[in-house]
Amino acid sequence: MNNVYLITGSAGVGKSTISEKLALKLKNSAYIEGDLIYHMIKAGYVAPCEDNGEYIDLACRNFISLTNNFISKNIDVVIDYIIFPEHLNYFSKLNKSDNINLKYIVLTAEKEEIVRRDNERPKECKMGDRVLELISEFEEKVIDEKFKLDTTNQEIEKIVEEIISNNKYIYKFS
Repeated sequence: MNNVYLITGSAGVGKSTISEKLALKLKNSAYIEGDLIYHMIKAGYVAPCEDNGEYIDLACRNFISLTNNFISKNIDVVIDYIIFPEHLNYFSKLNKSDNINLKYIVLTAEKEEIVRRDNERPKECKMGDRVLELISEFEEKVIDEKFKLDTTNQEIEKIVEEIISNNKYIYKFS
């Protein structure tokens, strides 16, 4: 049984930190840093917040291709990217012949904590107002509470253990 972990949430909730720790904790895993895949486009690049869906579609198709390749070698996959519920249908294209658990984890944190974390980033990595925009975007989405995991005041190791051990995050396609 392979596991695919979709770790998402607004900027500053701990996606990258938790995704990397999770990938390192698993026995046999790959870590797909979604921003690297999205930002592979150079000429004609469109920022994700301005994308009409064309490049997000391409990024998700690339996530699926990479994930299927890793799963074919029995490697679990951790994907770190902003994956809204409407993007989950892309992941129905995971190789159905493999026995896969798709875990969808939407990390959250208190707004003040997210802003504090963003302010602690190096200047070139700060998101500024975009952090607040992303928080609002996630608040506007209809996301089943069972997929949400609050990272405010929690130790990274405990969050990682929760993600690994709790099957409530398994996403079932309807």
